[in-house]
Amino acid sequence: MKSILLTFIIFSISYSTEWQVPQPIQPGNLAINSPSFSGDNLRIYCGIYYSIYHGDIAYYDWNGTQWVYVDRVPGDVNTTSEEFEPFITYDGQHLYFDRYDTNHVLYVADWNGSAFINSRALNANINQGDSRYPSLTQDMQYLYFAKGLKIYVSEWNGLDWGIPTILPPSVNNGGMYRYDVTISPDGNEIYFTGTQPHSNWIAFSRKVGGVWQQWQYCDSNINIPGCTLGSEALTYAPYETQELYFARNFSPGTLTWHALRSPVAVEPASLGQIKANYK
Repeated sequence: MKSILLTFIIFSISYSTEWQVPQPIQPGNLAINSPSFSGDNLRIYCGIYYSIYHGDIAYYDWNGTQWVYVDRVPGDVNTTSEEFEPFITYDGQHLYFDRYDTNHVLYVADWNGSAFINSRALNANINQGDSRYPSLTQDMQYLYFAKGLKIYVSEWNGLDWGIPTILPPSVNNGGMYRYDVTISPDGNEIYFTGTQPHSNWIAFSRKVGGVWQQWQYCDSNINIPGCTLGSEALTYAPYETQELYFARNFSPGTLTWHALRSPVAVEPASLGQIKANYK
């Protein structure tokens, strides 16, 4: 009984550990959304919302000091429709994204060495209704996305994406529309924002022993009471780190990116080991 109680106390402490105070990322004054990191963490793919390029996917590179805008992604990803919510696979070979014309449809494009080409809609298993916010595990075996009020997952069967299953109530209960779905590289943590009861606050659920725990809001270092994250509040946990990237909307049209590091290790294996196995 004592060992069971001790285990519960340790788990309770680790599960509720606070995030560090976030710091703005420079230059931090562009209205971008949905960051997705390359495997080496030196490039960010994102949606852009400024100038004449409203609703295109672009990328930033790390110059050793700050993130620098480079260009819109080359190839056939960007069209006269709106493209956003990109997700780059760990190996950099596939770019998943949401294309909106009259409905939200998930697409994927392939890297040919100089551009992303062959943009095509994912199969009907995925694109039934309003499918948004694609996010893949590092091994590219599981695709998480939002549809309606809920979060779903589909497994790669070797040829295509299978019929998705809805995540359990511990992740999906509460009746709010889930935005900005982000799965951690090892598939053991999922982050999202919602519409109620706290609009656009960042929430998460952690898988422990293969079971998704009841979702909860991130602590007040992220979700500052009285501070609206805005409709473009986004999350991402880059490969091999425990960092969370998101935006706070302090003024119309201006999003200030923040990053912070979680002191909580993701179980059951380190992300570094997963990367080694993946290679």
